[in-house]
Amino acid sequence: MSDAMPSISSSSTEKMLFLQENMVHFVNQMSMPVVEVSLVISKYLKKLVDVLEERAQKEDEDLSREVVSPWPV
Repeated sequence: MSDAMPSISSSSTEKMLFLQENMVHFVNQMSMPVVEVSLVISKYLKKLVDVLEERAQKEDEDLSREVVSPWPV
């Protein structure tokens, strides 16, 4: 698999695999437990969703449930 980021048209599986591989590399580089990495990522995702919700409200748009809710694992 290439180190390049998958394109928008790539399959969800390919995108998730890319994310997983990069998280593993991040965990290894930082020597942090997976739980701590998950908490950091969760913090930044929450901030991102807050900004998206604010922008959507300004544009009189609704965000889909897939964007604002956690995905089942």
